Amino acid sequence: MKRKTVKAALTAYRGIEDEIRQKLQFAEETGEEQYKQEAAELRTAKLEIIGALNALPQKERNALWYHYIKGWTWTRVAAKCAYSDRQIRNIANKGLDRLAKALSKSREASDFCVRSAEGYL
Repeated sequence: MKRKTVKAALTAYRGIEDEIRQKLQFAEETGEEQYKQEAAELRTAKLEIIGALNALPQKERNALWYHYIKGWTWTRVAAKCAYSDRQIRNIANKGLDRLAKALSKSREASDFCVRSAEGYL
């Protein structure tokens, strides 16, 4: 899995709860089980992403969390973590590589990453 794909997934992760709620609402309104299944897959992907993030070293996890999930600028993340902009980006790139490897092991997380990168989420 490429860094670009993981970046898109982390950015899309911000809206994953809304996506799950929407799928469950569609399932309730239409009575179709497909939406319940999709919501369950999103929940599993969310848990896999959180698990993979938690497995990262703290400085990599913080860099990725603050920038991609919280939406902070690199300058703000660098200041928070007490690194230079360049250092924090290098730390994040190392984290993205580790995260990509971890997420590629899970079908749901992998599918979520690919759909995010393709703009389906």
